[in-house]
Amino acid sequence: APVFAVVALGLAVASVLLPPRLHAAAARTAAVETRDDLRDDPLGATQGFRRPASSERVFSDPAAARRAALQAFLSPFLVGMAMAEAVSLFGFVLGFLGFGVAVVAPFFAVGAGLQATRFPTEAAIEGPFERAHGARLRD
Repeated sequence: APVFAVVALGLAVASVLLPPRLHAAAARTAAVETRDDLRDDPLGATQGFRRPASSERVFSDPAAARRAALQAFLSPFLVGMAMAEAVSLFGFVLGFLGFGVAVVAPFFAVGAGLQATRFPTEAAIEGPFERAHGARLRD
Protein backbone atom coordinates (compact mmCIF):
# COMPACT_ATOMS: atom_id res chain seq x y z
CA ALA A 1 0.00 0.00 0.00
CA PRO A 2 2.83 2.52 0.62
CA VAL A 3 4.04 2.14 -2.97
CA PHE A 4 0.51 2.77 -4.23
CA ALA A 5 0.29 5.84 -2.01
CA VAL A 6 3.54 7.30 -3.35
CA VAL A 7 2.53 6.70 -6.96
CA ALA A 8 -0.96 8.11 -6.29
CA LEU A 9 0.59 11.19 -4.68
CA GLY A 10 2.77 11.71 -7.74
CA LEU A 11 -0.26 11.37 -10.00
CA ALA A 12 -2.25 13.79 -7.85
CA VAL A 13 0.49 16.41 -8.04
CA ALA A 14 0.92 15.87 -11.78
CA SER A 15 -2.84 16.13 -12.30
CA VAL A 16 -2.75 19.59 -10.73
CA LEU A 17 0.45 20.93 -12.34
CA LEU A 18 0.47 19.42 -15.84
CA PRO A 19 -2.95 20.35 -17.35
CA PRO A 20 -2.57 24.14 -16.95
CA ARG A 21 0.78 24.00 -18.74
CA LEU A 22 -0.65 21.86 -21.53
CA HIS A 23 -3.66 24.18 -21.80
CA ALA A 24 -1.46 27.27 -22.06
CA ALA A 25 0.71 25.63 -24.73
CA ALA A 26 -2.34 24.55 -26.75
CA ALA A 27 -3.90 27.99 -26.43
CA ARG A 28 -0.75 29.68 -27.72
CA THR A 29 -0.69 27.50 -30.85
CA ALA A 30 -4.31 28.20 -31.82
CA ALA A 31 -4.55 30.29 -34.98
CA VAL A 32 -7.07 33.05 -34.29
CA GLU A 33 -7.13 36.64 -35.43
CA THR A 34 -7.24 39.58 -33.05
CA ARG A 35 -7.80 43.28 -33.61
CA ASP A 36 -7.83 46.52 -31.64
CA ASP A 37 -11.28 47.82 -30.84
CA LEU A 38 -12.52 50.88 -29.00
CA ARG A 39 -13.27 50.15 -25.38
CA ASP A 40 -16.71 50.99 -24.07
CA ASP A 41 -16.22 54.26 -22.22
CA PRO A 42 -19.30 55.51 -20.37
CA LEU A 43 -17.53 58.78 -19.48
CA GLY A 44 -16.32 59.41 -23.02
CA ALA A 45 -19.22 61.65 -23.95
CA THR A 46 -18.74 63.81 -20.86
CA GLN A 47 -14.96 64.05 -21.29
CA GLY A 48 -15.13 65.44 -24.81
CA PHE A 49 -11.76 65.60 -26.55
CA ARG A 50 -9.67 65.78 -23.40
CA ARG A 51 -8.29 62.27 -23.74
CA PRO A 52 -7.79 59.77 -26.52
CA ALA A 53 -10.26 56.91 -26.88
CA SER A 54 -8.98 53.83 -25.15
CA SER A 55 -8.77 50.59 -27.05
CA GLU A 56 -8.56 46.92 -26.20
CA ARG A 57 -7.47 43.82 -28.05
CA VAL A 58 -10.39 41.55 -29.00
CA PHE A 59 -10.83 38.45 -31.14
CA SER A 60 -12.00 39.22 -34.66
CA ASP A 61 -14.38 36.24 -34.69
CA PRO A 62 -15.53 35.54 -31.10
CA ALA A 63 -17.40 32.35 -32.09
CA ALA A 64 -14.32 30.88 -33.77
CA ALA A 65 -12.17 31.95 -30.82
CA ARG A 66 -14.56 30.22 -28.39
CA ARG A 67 -14.39 27.02 -30.46
CA ALA A 68 -10.59 27.22 -30.49
CA ALA A 69 -10.56 27.86 -26.73
CA LEU A 70 -12.71 24.78 -26.14
CA GLN A 71 -10.48 22.66 -28.38
CA ALA A 72 -7.38 23.88 -26.53
CA PHE A 73 -9.07 23.08 -23.19
CA LEU A 74 -10.34 19.56 -23.86
CA SER A 75 -7.15 17.49 -24.13
CA PRO A 76 -5.46 18.93 -21.01
CA PHE A 77 -8.78 18.60 -19.16
CA LEU A 78 -9.04 14.92 -20.07
CA VAL A 79 -5.41 14.28 -19.07
CA GLY A 80 -6.01 15.88 -15.66
CA MET A 81 -9.25 13.93 -15.15
CA ALA A 82 -7.57 10.65 -16.12
CA MET A 83 -4.76 11.25 -13.63
CA ALA A 84 -7.27 12.12 -10.91
CA GLU A 85 -9.29 9.00 -11.69
CA ALA A 86 -6.13 6.90 -11.54
CA VAL A 87 -5.76 7.88 -7.89
CA SER A 88 -9.22 6.42 -7.20
CA LEU A 89 -8.38 3.32 -9.21
CA PHE A 90 -5.39 2.64 -6.97
CA GLY A 91 -7.85 2.49 -4.08
CA PHE A 92 -10.05 0.17 -6.12
CA VAL A 93 -7.11 -2.19 -6.71
CA LEU A 94 -6.14 -2.10 -3.03
CA GLY A 95 -9.72 -2.99 -2.13
CA PHE A 96 -9.59 -6.02 -4.41
CA LEU A 97 -6.29 -7.04 -2.83
CA GLY A 98 -8.05 -7.22 0.53
CA PHE A 99 -7.10 -3.98 2.21
CA GLY A 100 -9.69 -2.44 4.51
CA VAL A 101 -11.83 0.62 4.08
CA ALA A 102 -9.40 2.68 6.17
CA VAL A 103 -6.73 2.16 3.51
CA VAL A 104 -8.98 2.33 0.44
CA ALA A 105 -11.21 5.31 1.35
CA PRO A 106 -8.48 8.00 1.22
CA PHE A 107 -7.69 7.07 -2.37
CA PHE A 108 -11.33 7.47 -3.35
CA ALA A 109 -11.67 10.71 -1.39
CA VAL A 110 -8.58 12.30 -2.93
CA GLY A 111 -9.53 11.12 -6.43
CA ALA A 112 -13.07 12.45 -6.08
CA GLY A 113 -11.78 15.74 -4.68
CA LEU A 114 -9.36 16.19 -7.58
CA GLN A 115 -12.13 15.50 -10.08
CA ALA A 116 -14.56 17.86 -8.36
CA THR A 117 -12.08 20.75 -8.54
CA ARG A 118 -11.81 20.36 -12.30
CA PHE A 119 -15.44 21.03 -13.14
CA PRO A 120 -15.22 23.05 -16.37
CA THR A 121 -16.33 26.66 -16.18
CA GLU A 122 -16.36 29.40 -18.78
CA ALA A 123 -13.53 31.18 -16.96
CA ALA A 124 -11.40 28.02 -16.90
CA ILE A 125 -11.92 27.45 -20.61
CA GLU A 126 -11.59 31.01 -21.90
CA GLY A 127 -9.26 32.66 -19.35
CA PRO A 128 -6.00 30.96 -20.36
CA PHE A 129 -6.92 31.40 -24.02
CA GLU A 130 -7.45 35.13 -23.55
CA ARG A 131 -4.16 35.46 -21.65
CA ALA A 132 -2.27 33.48 -24.31
CA HIS A 133 -3.44 35.82 -27.08
CA GLY A 134 -3.59 39.03 -25.07
CA ALA A 135 -7.15 39.61 -26.24
CA ARG A 136 -10.60 39.54 -24.71
CA LEU A 137 -13.60 37.51 -25.74
CA ARG A 138 -16.75 39.54 -25.80
CA ASP A 139 -20.15 39.12 -27.38
